[in-house]
Amino acid sequence: MKDYLKKIYQFILILITISFINTELSADVIYLKDGVRLEGKILEQKDNQVVLEIEIDGKFVPVTFNLEEIKEVVMTEVLENDKEKSTEELSRIAYGLLNRGEFDKAIFYYRMVIFKDPDYASAYYCLGSTYQKLKNFKEAENNFRKALSLYSKLTPVSYYLLADISLNLGDRELAEEYLRKGIAQEANNPYYYLLLGKIYFQDKEYNVAFYYFEKALSCAKDTKTMDKIKSWLGKPEFAEFKKSE
Repeated sequence: MKDYLKKIYQFILILITISFINTELSADVIYLKDGVRLEGKILEQKDNQVVLEIEIDGKFVPVTFNLEEIKEVVMTEVLENDKEKSTEELSRIAYGLLNRGEFDKAIFYYRMVIFKDPDYASAYYCLGSTYQKLKNFKEAENNFRKALSLYSKLTPVSYYLLADISLNLGDRELAEEYLRKGIAQEANNPYYYLLLGKIYFQDKEYNVAFYYFEKALSCAKDTKTMDKIKSWLGKPEFAEFKKSE
């Protein structure tokens, strides 16, 4: 079966090579582990598959590849001089694109990071956040779960990040567990208390939420964090607690 697939790939390669000979990179490129190089247009990237549209005999045919077949993916949207950059550099580029709302390009760059380093946990987390913004909740969950599994192996663990991922997956109990572990190690970290406050606020347990926001404010050192906490404390739901102070 593998020999048969290889012959198909080689046939496609011959057709593609004829079409693109003596031209600059003008399409997405997939390099397979068996040495085959394919050009076309990437239609979709999932957690474990890439769909590449290839022109064969004047017709565009979608072909699906599993990640274990692929050695490298190069996107048209990814600048030529970015291909050789480190995972950290590519991740910074992706983060900038994400902040500018260029979600599709951000996904391409984060995928490049993962192809270079399949255990790069923060890339999966950022992919999850990106897919969440695009309302692709299935892919968001897949990437959050992958990030969670990888971060759980790290030492020291970023308990805040683990808690945030757990909340995105709808597991409040696990999120609280991570936050309390974080507090046990960093009792003066305001972000643990801030996230706990948000959790209890969403559950309309305003007295508990108020306690954690106050605790977060007492630990905060920088103006930006203080302002963020004060904006929560300024909500009308806390008016009665302020009167009793």
